Amino acid sequence: MPSDAGLHNPRVVDVASLDEEANVFRLIMVETRPYRTPERFIQELVSKVNAYLSFVEGGGCSQLYPECAGMRIVFQLDHFTDLPEDVLIAVNRLDAQLQEHGLGLVISHLD
Repeated sequence: MPSDAGLHNPRVVDVASLDEEANVFRLIMVETRPYRTPERFIQELVSKVNAYLSFVEGGGCSQLYPECAGMRIVFQLDHFTDLPEDVLIAVNRLDAQLQEHGLGLVISHLD
């Protein structure tokens, strides 16, 4: 993971992961900082998701990761703290919007 990675930096793809068995390519956002206000968290999440969406739709993803060709692309948020209900609602809304582009958003709570 790049040293400047994290939810706060929309210019960086934190982690890319290939799951050939599931035919899924994941662009992962990693949040390691202590939880902040829901508004700030959601704002940073939306910025990062929009950056990842532009990266995929602009062809940057397939150019940098040619192995993702023909795979379903999913954005994944890895986090270490429990997320409040309003953040989970925002995640569900973002996922619905991404589904319209053939993409998805999942969350993964890491211990």
